[in-house]
Amino acid sequence: MGFFAKLFLFSLLVTSILWSAEPLRIGTDTALPPYTFKNAEGQTVGIEMDLARLVAKALHRPLRIKVLPFKKLFEALKNGEIDIIMAGLSITKPRTEKMLFTVPWWHTAQMALTHQANRLIPNPSSDGVGMRVGYLKGTTGRLLITRRFHKAKSFGFETIEEGIAALIRNQIDYLFVDAPTVWYYTSVHPLEHIAGWYLPYTDEPLAWALQPGQTALKKALDSSIQTWRQNGTIRKILGHWIPAAVVVPNPDTPIRFDR
Repeated sequence: MGFFAKLFLFSLLVTSILWSAEPLRIGTDTALPPYTFKNAEGQTVGIEMDLARLVAKALHRPLRIKVLPFKKLFEALKNGEIDIIMAGLSITKPRTEKMLFTVPWWHTAQMALTHQANRLIPNPSSDGVGMRVGYLKGTTGRLLITRRFHKAKSFGFETIEEGIAALIRNQIDYLFVDAPTVWYYTSVHPLEHIAGWYLPYTDEPLAWALQPGQTALKKALDSSIQTWRQNGTIRKILGHWIPAAVVVPNPDTPIRFDR
């Protein structure tokens, strides 16, 4: 083995020893089911919490979860309060200018929740004329509306619960959120009068955000993500939290889900 190869292995060993002495601080928001949320017992659970435990185990570090509002996660990462953001985070160009991202662990899309009685179709070619659409502040749902439904009357909500309440009260026609959130509220935990409009309006790679310069941590995470994607671990976790089978109805009917 050459000198540089030995030096590289030694640096990885030293890094591993240093990591093992410190907890891995994961930042998340528990208002993002099924990515992360509080269960009936008050525990932080979800897709990315299962993955967080796997990450901590792979890095041989104790796990610490720090719960913050979504918009405050970025500041916490910048200030060194957390090591990783794991919160249904999409890779966008503005974000890559401020943070270091892992390889994608999954791809998602912006879809919509709607009222069962709704017969409007959110057609991008209409630019949103006559539509009332909602989004979660700080998310890519806002970008979608700005780019493809800019003539719609739009409403920003702090939480998914506020947006769903607006749907139920007929204050908006569609609430744009990540696809897993649509599945969660229309299949896993169905809400009366709420249906899913299962049409992807974006293609978004989901990844975990690190501080710039954390290349060793990124390399370790990238390796784990690739292994878990190849051996089916991530798909198994997704299947646990999103046990939905898609049923395609007539084109003018909101799509529903059966378990």
